[in-house]
Amino acid sequence: MTYNVLYRNSDADQVAAAIEAHAPDFFGVRELEPPMAQALESRFAGRYPYYRLEPGCGFFSRYPILRYEAFRLAQGEGGWAQQCTLEIDGYQVTVLSVHPRSPPLLGFHPFGLPLGIPTGFANQGRDADVCDLLSRLEQVDGPLVVIGDFNLTDQQSLYTSLTRHLRDAHRESGWGMGFTFTRFPRIGLPTWRIDYVFHSPDLVALHTAVGGYGGSDHRPVIARLAFRAAGE
Repeated sequence: MTYNVLYRNSDADQVAAAIEAHAPDFFGVRELEPPMAQALESRFAGRYPYYRLEPGCGFFSRYPILRYEAFRLAQGEGGWAQQCTLEIDGYQVTVLSVHPRSPPLLGFHPFGLPLGIPTGFANQGRDADVCDLLSRLEQVDGPLVVIGDFNLTDQQSLYTSLTRHLRDAHRESGWGMGFTFTRFPRIGLPTWRIDYVFHSPDLVALHTAVGGYGGSDHRPVIARLAFRAAGE
């Protein structure tokens, strides 16, 4: 599971319920502020004994973490990433939980008015983070899972670059549009798919779904993955 819980979300019970509804074997949490981190640690440490918390993010696992690294993308200027090597059924599986930077909105301000007309996004920071991630993926051998809020739709060019290396679990085994993000959290109207579970070709997605908001402006993505049989 990947889940952006929204930095200003203080309802830990709703967040925990959204996680517990699917009981994932491991999950990455983004926009994790200290009060929410403490609440989730208290709630889940017994069920997920292998976990790591960093500024703004956390990773919880039922499987042992053999190796772990936390770093910021784009040579230390970008979003935090957590990279774990898990031991799963005798396999070593690399999991990357990432959150490329959100691109600021650009606008045209006629006559210097403060209320502008949106014209696009400044994607440079987001793109630098994703390009750094792509270079890191080339150094990973064996089964790989990459999860997170990518601030990127599947209609943008960097999505194509990601899916040259990885498979999109939703496209493989999900249903419908799979929208995960809303600009209208009070009414729960999803508008974009920017949260993903990606995986390497030696894994297969059996089922992918989105969960409830849990007080966030993002819905979690949950994928059931399996090791691909030899020769498939």
